[in-house]
Amino acid sequence: MARYAWVGLESSFGQPAASGKFMDIASEDLHTVHDWILPETAGRREKRMAIPGQLHVEGSVDVYVPPEGGIGEILKALLGSVSTETPSGATNARLHTFTPADSVPSLTIDVCMDDVATRRFLGCVLGSVEFSVAPGEVLAASLDITGKKEESGTAQNPTFTELSPFAEHQAVVTLGGSSVKPRALSLTISNELEPLEVIGDRYYAGIPVKGLTVEGSMDLLFENTNQLDKFLNGTETSMAIEFTGGEIESGFNYKLKFELPRVIYKTHEAGVDRRELLVESIDFEALYDATAGYLIRVQLQNTESGY
Repeated sequence: MARYAWVGLESSFGQPAASGKFMDIASEDLHTVHDWILPETAGRREKRMAIPGQLHVEGSVDVYVPPEGGIGEILKALLGSVSTETPSGATNARLHTFTPADSVPSLTIDVCMDDVATRRFLGCVLGSVEFSVAPGEVLAASLDITGKKEESGTAQNPTFTELSPFAEHQAVVTLGGSSVKPRALSLTISNELEPLEVIGDRYYAGIPVKGLTVEGSMDLLFENTNQLDKFLNGTETSMAIEFTGGEIESGFNYKLKFELPRVIYKTHEAGVDRRELLVESIDFEALYDATAGYLIRVQLQNTESGY
């Protein structure tokens, strides 16, 4: 008996992935939505007819984030473009750099539910992924998914990565190049999706992406007015969130880094509550940087050969 998700990048929309990774997920609620056609007629108050209509998949998957075992596939499906190199002096380490592209690949996701059923979801496109972390926790990711269709799958014997998820104490957060002390942090990368419904097909013909938004929120210890001043003055800043895990080989560690070269603060709140810690809560959004050439860049260092 096993519970797992298997995730693979599709070569074309809705075609089963040839290879993938087993993920030891926290939870999922992927399901099929059936939009029945229910004509209303004058003959009776009650509806008399039900005609099978459009079908599609929607739902979410929640996972913890280790440096291998599916996170690379998720980042490729989320942003669209990846380049891989061997860092100078490394033998086993590989550095993968993910940046936004005009299109993103779809995923095949198998969900095994003990010996009851294995459900296969094809043509899954990521509408958003929220990364979040707090003191005493590991890095978590919540995937919001829209997909083409569901089929019956075949159960496999899962092999999960033995690497632990990135933990909060392995993170360094910088704003404008200076480190800060977050009490909580979330970062959401969102694709605006436009599912294609066409005559003659009950399933989406494709799910292209339109706009890309990167935004988030953070609670910081309110130790100075640096961030408040930026909010009041409308001053842009930059943000980096870097997790450093265990050693791959001498001089190279597992890493995950989010880089946002231009960030604006959309809200800022700080209040007094008896003798509680002073905390400033900030909502932010990233902007495209013409000099850097990207809105967001994510770097993942591990031993996987590519995506």
